[in-house]
Amino acid sequence: MTVVANHKQLKVSTPSGNQLFSHVQKFTRKGYIHIQFTDGSELKVSPKHPFIIGSQRKLAHELRPTDIIDGKRKDILHIDFVDEEIELFDLLNVENGNLYYTNDVVSHNCDFVGSVHTLIAPSKLKTLAYVDPVFKNGEGFKVYAKPEEKHIYVITVDVSRGTGQDYSAFSIIDISTAPYKLVATFRNNTMSPLVFPNAIHVAAKQYNNAHVLVEINDMGGQVADVLHAELEYDNLLSSTMRGRKGQVLDGGFGAGQSQFGVRTTEVVKRSGCSILKSLVESDRLLIQDFDVIKELFAFVAKKNSFEAEVGYNDDLVMTLVLFGWLSTQPYFKDLSSLDIRKDIYQDTITKLEEEMTPFGFIDDGSDDATVEKEKDGTNWFGDRESNRFGWY
Repeated sequence: MTVVANHKQLKVSTPSGNQLFSHVQKFTRKGYIHIQFTDGSELKVSPKHPFIIGSQRKLAHELRPTDIIDGKRKDILHIDFVDEEIELFDLLNVENGNLYYTNDVVSHNCDFVGSVHTLIAPSKLKTLAYVDPVFKNGEGFKVYAKPEEKHIYVITVDVSRGTGQDYSAFSIIDISTAPYKLVATFRNNTMSPLVFPNAIHVAAKQYNNAHVLVEINDMGGQVADVLHAELEYDNLLSSTMRGRKGQVLDGGFGAGQSQFGVRTTEVVKRSGCSILKSLVESDRLLIQDFDVIKELFAFVAKKNSFEAEVGYNDDLVMTLVLFGWLSTQPYFKDLSSLDIRKDIYQDTITKLEEEMTPFGFIDDGSDDATVEKEKDGTNWFGDRESNRFGWY
């Protein structure tokens, strides 16, 4: 790609001239597509890097030697997948369609194509940028910020059966400061529910004995029981059914029948989705994980709820939905001194007041004023600015 400087702003060469872009994003891939052209030039891109072929959008791993990529006429000589780790770069938010030249061929920036029916507004989704974790392992654990002394962390857990389909997942969120920060994630679709509690336990201990909330709809109840009974983990959050209030987080001290974890009912999910939307769109929850962002682009409206589009997963997003619900609970305020939900409400009211169109009213003093009439027809009006009469 060709980047030029103009009046202290960086621009990139595109089919419509030099255009501004927001920033460059670096990421690592375990393998890449190596494209060689007949003129001796080459490209190294991720397998899912989009190119424009005529009027079609085609991914790099789908290219064939007969394809002619849009740009300055270049014929493909050879395409090969290289199984080596590589650092690649991408431009985000390129003006005029996210198209730019890479070695004289037209590339499309690697943002995800989200539906207009996503939970998070598409305009906001396009601004979410992922970064490389500071640590990751082969089990699916990724760390973006290491534990800090005296910080308070919450882990929200979504459990699968570990059969290679849905993922068992958890998210670790730092709730010590505003905005909240997603500092680590775990995602694995082969780990047994019998082993999963150990992974949660290790991570929770590392993050200052984090408060753990487990979704218990299916196998989650078993995971919560193992954490409590076998691993004897103390900071396991519980909930209680409170009639019309539904499930209420109580830390195990509420009246009624308490259960470790929370059951994801329609009410819990609806509340969690609503708050998650507000948190992300108002930048009160910072997300930098590739898999979370990818899932958010496919987390769309279905009937009266939200779920992943066919062929996609939403396990990590559901951990954040649980966090959204958690943040609405009165007990949550005891965990953190922050009340971001109140801040969101205040910001919404302020924005609403600011957007109200101001009208010019002409006040002749005749409306809502106390009137005393003389016999000769003279009217005396009361002073509406005070609670007593000041005749004039």
